[in-house]
Amino acid sequence: WEENGYTIQNRMAVKWTDDLASKGYTKFISNPYESHTVGDPYTDYEKAARDIDRSNAKETFNPLVAAYPSINANLENMIESRFENLEENRELEILNN
Repeated sequence: WEENGYTIQNRMAVKWTDDLASKGYTKFISNPYESHTVGDPYTDYEKAARDIDRSNAKETFNPLVAAYPSINANLENMIESRFENLEENRELEILNN
């Protein structure tokens, strides 16, 4: 029923019936031959069940919309060091002698 529609009910994927819409459920469609229909890191079930990072846009809870993890990095310290060309330094020492 992935091709004809399903929803998540009590953490289980169930076949879609039209009466589920009036109960507030969302209809999902995905590829039954691929667990990751759009090729992102999340399975279709994880997305439909909203079992992915909540910081993703709400549209990414649909198995037909690609989602990628939100990754943040903080810079705590930076060390600046001069790049020196040792070959040039040696030549200067020889010329100065």
